[in-house]
Amino acid sequence: MSIHKTKAVVLKTVNFGEADKIVTLYTQSYGKLGVIAKGARRINSRFGSSLELGTLIDVLFYGKESSNLSTLTQCNITESFRKIREDFDLLSACFYMISAVNEMTREKQRNDSLFNLLIESLSTLLKIGDIFKSIALFEIKLLKILGYEPNLKQCSACRTEVSDGEVKFSVTKGGVICSSCGKIHNDLVPISLGALRSLEKMRDWDMAKSTRLKLSPSFREEIEKVLYPSIKYHIGKEIKSRNFFKKIESYHLEV
Repeated sequence: MSIHKTKAVVLKTVNFGEADKIVTLYTQSYGKLGVIAKGARRINSRFGSSLELGTLIDVLFYGKESSNLSTLTQCNITESFRKIREDFDLLSACFYMISAVNEMTREKQRNDSLFNLLIESLSTLLKIGDIFKSIALFEIKLLKILGYEPNLKQCSACRTEVSDGEVKFSVTKGGVICSSCGKIHNDLVPISLGALRSLEKMRDWDMAKSTRLKLSPSFREEIEKVLYPSIKYHIGKEIKSRNFFKKIESYHLEV
């Protein structure tokens, strides 16, 4: 039985027994991992506040081949993202991001790009304060990293280049549909070429450059109708924290 050390983001916690917690981590070296933090719910726990959702930590753990859960022995906070926790809107967006990673990954499959995306996305959310843009950048890059990259240039049905005319997007086909093929498909949403070009840049540019993109209100509306439905389609269900986030957003619009 050996001790392992890695960086990790806390994705989920569940109370276990009288004083323990089962914690789902997304780790840099091992991918998603379940660990048990013994005594974590005690007032004087050695884990302190390090197991708050969305916290970046350095962890030590050990595991047995006979158990699906490893045992967490030590963790130290690298980045608490404290200012996110002080803003309820930012916190709801953070919960959506970590929930999406949890729902779309399997245990013990290392993915350096995904780990880096999660850290970058939380940092971007904190830095720019634009919740829609932060989430959209996270979603399009998440889809790309996990192999669900939407087809934004060629018709997903006939493979012809889409450069003009009436363009629509099909979640089930995984990309754009040209005006000709659009006549025989049902699950379509209209999308402008401008919004498609913006999506391409968001997907392909690095995070720092992507945050400088200007997105008109109409582009934002089109992009929202494409990205989250694609994520929901691939996992086969709603992400509850997304619905919660949208309720908060609707509340702000009504006030």
